[in-house]
Amino acid sequence: MSPFFKYTARLPEHAPDAPALEARALAVAHPGARRPALSGLAFSVPQGCRAALIGANGSGKSTLLKTLAGLMPAASGEALVLGGPARPGRPELAYLAQRAAIEWHFPVSVEKLVLAGRFPDCGWFRRPSSADRDMAREALARLRLEDLAERPVHALSGGQQQRVLLARALCQDARVLLLDEPYTGLDAASRDIMESILFGDGSDALTVLMATHEPQEATARFDLILAARDGRLETLHACTCKRPR
Repeated sequence: MSPFFKYTARLPEHAPDAPALEARALAVAHPGARRPALSGLAFSVPQGCRAALIGANGSGKSTLLKTLAGLMPAASGEALVLGGPARPGRPELAYLAQRAAIEWHFPVSVEKLVLAGRFPDCGWFRRPSSADRDMAREALARLRLEDLAERPVHALSGGQQQRVLLARALCQDARVLLLDEPYTGLDAASRDIMESILFGDGSDALTVLMATHEPQEATARFDLILAARDGRLETLHACTCKRPR
């Protein structure tokens, strides 16, 4: 099962003034590995901040995102989301894995996949309400996917699939988004649509941590830049934003 579906009924768990994301002396090791993939990490991402996570392949970007999503355990230290421990099923957080890591060949329509974002609220065994369906339709409209609502997700282009994942996160009403190289292989139109959600007007309530391969100078639109290198993390640009929460 894709990690994108590991959600349970909504259990609010956050401190209003806590950072959106935080690591305290965090170390993470892959099963069976002799050395940790990440060690000694200490950073904080304020609520409402847009943070870029840059680094070469194999530098630990995906490992860190999975740890913050609660999909990999910490070997030592702490990974915190809104002041609470990182764990699967945090309804305030949505994790968008690399599109290539997701199994798309399952029989579900675009609308039903987006509507799955409401499961943290309604649970897996209650039928979605009319309000849930309205939220799904609104998310589809924001990502310009209304005309594709009944199409199977496996029949979509790569850019459309990535937009579906973001629409699901919006339908979930997540406050913190972890995105693992979401622009890889994206067409220009899909990228523009996604950027309007992540960086456009009305996006200040979101906290974004995005792994990216983009050149450092192209990350000027981010408030915070973290660089992964040799299992460590360096802050290249600190966040000074004070966005509304």
